[in-house]
Amino acid sequence: MAAWWAEGPTGLSLNEICRHTGLSKASLYREFGGEDGLMAAALDAYRSLAVLPLLALLDDEAEPADVLHSLLAYTTEPRSLPPGCFFTRLRVAPGSVGEATAAAVAKVTEERLSAFERWSEGLDARGRLADGLSATEAARYLDAQLSLVLVRLGAGDDRDAIRRDGALALGVLLSD
Repeated sequence: MAAWWAEGPTGLSLNEICRHTGLSKASLYREFGGEDGLMAAALDAYRSLAVLPLLALLDDEAEPADVLHSLLAYTTEPRSLPPGCFFTRLRVAPGSVGEATAAAVAKVTEERLSAFERWSEGLDARGRLADGLSATEAARYLDAQLSLVLVRLGAGDDRDAIRRDGALALGVLLSD
């Protein structure tokens, strides 16, 4: 997972993957059905590591601005793993992943969007969602902005600038 995260879905040969994992090609195919199955399994591990903790921050009881700040802080905090996001790297390269990985990416995408939409519906019910914005639009916007933050982190942009820009972008979701 970390190697694909750092190199991208097409950045490693099958031989390099075997070297990173310590698996033989035969073991990789036997256990995962091939590189595509291994990548889908890596995404599932990443979902547990990073996506589910992010979605857990969507607290309906908390002040919405605090939730947005927490999402941005979590997304931009320094980690021991590569900067950016393994899921986002796979998501922005749909033609370079296999069928199992594409299905896993679609599942995680839907999970994120559904969680963001449920949270946005709660904002709307409390009159806290920006005027004229639907919960679906807010969810897509939040997803896009957090993805952009992660792409910028992966590209090595300045973390403080990313946080400032992210705070500005996310602030438009809330009513005054």
